[in-house]
Parts: sequence; C-alpha cells; structure tokens
Amino acid sequence: MTTILTQGEKHPKLKQDLERARRMKKNHFYANSGLIKASTIHSFKGLESKTVFYLMDEKDTPELVYTSITRAAENLVILDKSDTSPYSDFFSGAISNTGGLF
Repeated sequence: MTTILTQGEKHPKLKQDLERARRMKKNHFYANSGLIKASTIHSFKGLESKTVFYLMDEKDTPELVYTSITRAAENLVILDKSDTSPYSDFFSGAISNTGGLF
C-alpha cells in the first residue's frame, strides 16, 4: 500500500506561512509606492483606496456598482464603456446636482 502526501500535508507550517504571505501580498499595497493595483470588484471587497477608477459595465448589478463606488476614500473616477448603461442617468444627475463634486 502506498500513501501519497501533498506538500501541505507533509509541511503544514509551510502551507500556513505561504497562505499568510499570499494574503498579505493581496491586502498590502501602499500609497506613494509608485505602483497601481488593478483588481476585480469581487477581489476588492472589504478594501479601500484613496483613488479608485471604476470601469462600469452595463451588466454590473446594483450590488457591484455599490461595492465599486464605496471603495474610494477620496477620489472616484467612473468610466462608463456603454452608451446604454442603466446607471448613466443616475450618475449624470448626481454630478449636475453637485456641480461636479459627487
């Protein structure tokens, strides 16, 4: 009888250390580092950034739109790649009502 163990089973501490390092790399991007973090909405949940560029798609659900626009601490730039986005009127009205400060 042969038993095959994965690396994680042979070295559980190594597996834990690697998982911790992966999480830290994902969650720790620093302002003024000269780097840009590109991410999907799904993987950016729970995180925040000083400036967020949101590439809106007409298929985005209200939940995804909310998650996207609430990730920005100070600056939010929305790029709507659709001419028929269901959110265009909302954002246009909000920008008009605030004089561009939305």
